[in-house]
Amino acid sequence: MRFLAGLMVLLMSAAQAAAQAQSCEASVNAPIGEVTAIIDGGGALVSWAVEPRIGVGEESDHFARPGLLLDFAVTRSGALELAAVITSVTRYEDAATGRAPTMSKVRVVARPDPGAEVSWPSTGAARGESELGKAMKARWPDTLMLSVIYDGTLVAGSEFDLSTRSEAERMAREALGRCGR
Repeated sequence: MRFLAGLMVLLMSAAQAAAQAQSCEASVNAPIGEVTAIIDGGGALVSWAVEPRIGVGEESDHFARPGLLLDFAVTRSGALELAAVITSVTRYEDAATGRAPTMSKVRVVARPDPGAEVSWPSTGAARGESELGKAMKARWPDTLMLSVIYDGTLVAGSEFDLSTRSEAERMAREALGRCGR
């Protein structure tokens, strides 16, 4: 019985080591942002942290420019298929600017060109980002404008150049290649 228990521990350790050996993460940076490929036992995922356009957008005392992360699933043919859209709204406070406004009055507005606007409360990001993802799958935009609205007033915004998707896909292939895929 002890022999079987020891053998089982050894086999489990070997399986974990083999699974870890198959995991890989690699990234490539460029002016359009950072593309990261993650490969594990469940497949491959590519994330593109899109760099906002320089000199375009808004910030305020309590809100930074919003961010954008696009996740892509790697299909069997090697194509990248949009899997998720993640937006980030950063709110901050300090002694000079005082207490930060409550997030319950914050809305995010996404304007993919030339499509209709997609809007959601900051507390409902999952549903809003899902709706934006569906719109982007239906028609890939050249640009995406994200605006942060607090109590009806624009407090932060960013514009993203998504016409560079082919460059992001090239970077993804490079990152995947670093992982031997």
